[in-house]
Amino acid sequence: MQNKDTDIRELMSLIWLNKIKILSFAFIIFIISFIYSHTLVDKYKSEAILMISDQSDSSSQIPSSYSSFANIAGISIPQSNSENKINLGLEVMLSREFLYRFIKNRNLAVPIMAAQELNEDNGKLIIDQSIYDTNKNIWVSNKYDTNGPSIHEVYEEFLTYLAIEKNKLTGFISISITSPSPVNSRDWVTFLVEDINSVTKNKDLNDSNKALAYLNEQVSKTSLTELREVFYSIIESELRTKMLASISDEYLFSVIDKPIIAEEKESPNRIFISIVGFLIGLILSLTYVLISAFIREEKIK
Repeated sequence: MQNKDTDIRELMSLIWLNKIKILSFAFIIFIISFIYSHTLVDKYKSEAILMISDQSDSSSQIPSSYSSFANIAGISIPQSNSENKINLGLEVMLSREFLYRFIKNRNLAVPIMAAQELNEDNGKLIIDQSIYDTNKNIWVSNKYDTNGPSIHEVYEEFLTYLAIEKNKLTGFISISITSPSPVNSRDWVTFLVEDINSVTKNKDLNDSNKALAYLNEQVSKTSLTELREVFYSIIESELRTKMLASISDEYLFSVIDKPIIAEEKESPNRIFISIVGFLIGLILSLTYVLISAFIREEKIK
């Protein structure tokens, strides 16, 4: 017990004797962390909360008694499933095809790849002129040719801005964008919701038109009463799908909580970065002092 107390006193004495060295190194790391934190661009988050739309989940169910007849005719009976629709919508939203088209149609390459910082006076995004010349509207960075970054490069960078989460308890979906511009963050979330609803709606309309053309053709060919009833029931369902898709913009997802322009930045937390830097410096300097003392003792022995 006495040896342990002696060891602790020696350790504390060693730290006390080297306190200036330890604190000086920790302070240097703190200053470096503080300077580094101020080189980081402020980013602002905007978020929307969504739920599955009634329109996308309101197609009538075909009576089960018709299933056997439909199977004989080689027809797939449409079944409504909210969970499947949500998962499909999220997969489409994260797909390369959808996001490539989204980036191109919304002209996001410049604000994503050449953003410098936010002009707090007018709230507009400052574009790095060493990357993109806004006067000539050309890419000037040596990293890219005159056509600018590839669509895949922009896509990869955009994924660092985008976050999509699904609440397993409520089924609600959170879509957020964190970017250097609070206005862009708000607008891009809005555009994402609009585009996924539009893409899903257009696909269902196209599928319904094809299905209706096929079903009407089959009705004219068959004389079986039961099978004609199946066709008419499916036709009714497809017509309802067309009607709901035509009258509603919020076809797949309905917005519960709209995205807004953030008034405060989401990141970086400069105080936290500086404190972490100081603690890391403290740990490193303590480790150095203790290891140096141990090596000296070993040499004496």
